[in-house]
Amino acid sequence: AQARPAKPGAAARRAQLPALAELRAAADDLVVVHGEANAWSVRVADRPAPEIVHWLAWRPATGETFSAVIAPRARLAPSVPLQIKLPIETLAAGESWESFRARWAAFVRPSDAVCSWGHFPTATLMGEGVDLPARRFDARVAASGLLGARVGTAEECARRLEEAETLSLGREREPDGSDPLSLLRERVGVRGPDFSDAPGRGAVRMRALARVVMALLSSGGA
Repeated sequence: AQARPAKPGAAARRAQLPALAELRAAADDLVVVHGEANAWSVRVADRPAPEIVHWLAWRPATGETFSAVIAPRARLAPSVPLQIKLPIETLAAGESWESFRARWAAFVRPSDAVCSWGHFPTATLMGEGVDLPARRFDARVAASGLLGARVGTAEECARRLEEAETLSLGREREPDGSDPLSLLRERVGVRGPDFSDAPGRGAVRMRALARVVMALLSSGGA
């Protein structure tokens, strides 16, 4: 009988992941983004279109960050403040759409490569008439290809990628219980964003997404 071909090693498997390879190639231009929206239930017949009310971004190459809570332009869906963990008062006091657009235009560059978790945040922002750079990546797709499985939430995905990378490095978790992210910071050469002053669910999800991106950048380098 013919011998079965040897299974490809980790490096070969990674070479077959164009989404990961392309993301890594764009590392110097990468801008990681997350947005929270005022989105009504699809069961509401006369619902307005979703609109971004919280936008966050992080440029890994420089450590620059961007954060904006934007006042709703349409009527606020009753469940949104609880869902995105931003009080009605905070949303009402958010900056104007015009101010946000001007600040974002000053932050983003045509040569940037935008990376998000799924397409909803970027599609919603573009649906409101805001241009984004042509290069865009979905971290969820790259992570799913690398792990070979569904990735769950960004938080779950970050944990799985960090644990896998820690094992591949042959490094143990520190005795004090510190998480594997410190290893990734050393490997990638960047620190995650500091959104400690940013409010709401958006900041939590952005920190998780940053962990995913750092793990993806590190994992492709073996």
